[in-house]
Amino acid sequence: MHATYLTAMAETTQSHKDDNTHGTFFTAMTETPESHAPPKGPCDADKNERRRPIRSFVVIYTMIFFNGCCFTAVVPSVPFYLQVLNAPSSFLGWVISFYSVGQMMGSPAGGWLADKVSAKGLLTGSSICGLVSSVIYAVAPTYKWILLARLLTGISAGMEITTELAFIAKNTSTRARTAYLSSVSAVNMLGFFMGPSLAGLLSTWHGGSIFGLEVDEYTGPGWLLAIMFLVDICMVQGIFQDTQNPELVNSDEGTEQREQERPPPAVSLVLGLVFVQSTAMCAFSVLETITSPLVEDHFGWDVQDW
Repeated sequence: MHATYLTAMAETTQSHKDDNTHGTFFTAMTETPESHAPPKGPCDADKNERRRPIRSFVVIYTMIFFNGCCFTAVVPSVPFYLQVLNAPSSFLGWVISFYSVGQMMGSPAGGWLADKVSAKGLLTGSSICGLVSSVIYAVAPTYKWILLARLLTGISAGMEITTELAFIAKNTSTRARTAYLSSVSAVNMLGFFMGPSLAGLLSTWHGGSIFGLEVDEYTGPGWLLAIMFLVDICMVQGIFQDTQNPELVNSDEGTEQREQERPPPAVSLVLGLVFVQSTAMCAFSVLETITSPLVEDHFGWDVQDW
């Protein structure tokens, strides 16, 4: 009996060994190459970075450049334009401030719509709004229309920049996002710098018509912005691709989890940053507003003296 029991136990043990052997062989045959692939590291993240829609980024940065031009291309000549339209001297401050009011309205609206509407649709809508406002500025029959034009231009700029920042955030990894968002400010400042120069070229045009449109040193900046917004619409419709790289999103899951574990920033720090930004923008707006009347009073400069 003991011999029979030991024989049965030996056979059972051998059977288990055979089953394990077949199971190991079957597992090796059915395993996919991904199961042996090493975890994704920095090299894989760099490859994902190179998969961004390059054409769409070119469109975004071009629009950011034009966005910077929207403010500074008009501000130097608008005091003289208001004089031609017989506006009161106090009206200049309202015209400058309404652009900022429009941005204050358009930025949160664009941020709210960014998660509900495609970026392509938002960029097209904001560009159409900017095109309409530029035409109103160029053909304004009275000075009150300038107020409406600058308000619409500010709304367009606010919606556009919010949509552009959201698109950049969705198509960059967390590690590279800071560099891309900081480059937005650089491109926007380049537009601020080039805006008066481009509009200054139009000051040499002393009246006439182009394609049946009356263009002079006062309405020229409005037509310049209209051309920019028209280029924006063509680029968005013909080149821009509203995509989001899912691999970049997946690669950011661990980073986002670590960021969620961090304590929120101090309220005093956030309020301090808001105060500094508000002060800087207030000083910038004041200087841009008074520069043209100041040089006119002290040096007798007009639009033609740019």
